[in-house]
Amino acid sequence: MFNTFSSLILKAQATLTNPIVGNWGADAEEATSGSLFFSYALRMWRVGMYAGSLIVLVYFVWAGVEWITSGNDTKGVESAKKRLTNAAIGLVLMVCSFAIIAYLNELLFEGEFDLLEFTIPG
Repeated sequence: MFNTFSSLILKAQATLTNPIVGNWGADAEEATSGSLFFSYALRMWRVGMYAGSLIVLVYFVWAGVEWITSGNDTKGVESAKKRLTNAAIGLVLMVCSFAIIAYLNELLFEGEFDLLEFTIPG
């Protein structure tokens, strides 16, 4: 009785679709192996990396403009140096997150996911 009921639930769950995400989750093998969760997490990580790279670029440009326009003002130069340092730390954190995700991809999924695939989220 329980096996019949659980198989009906699994069949019902497999037929549900969401027009936003398409057919993600339609493959039960992918869902149970953990690769579906990792693909969701990878997509969110990529969006974060895109946003983070834009922020780092803006910070570098902002610090450069601030340094150039500060002239002999030591407070302006110190503020620009601090902004450059923060942007560099952000860049290092992004590179470290890439290394961690790449390691997990190789360790858990034998390189199934292409981390350098450039996709525009949407």
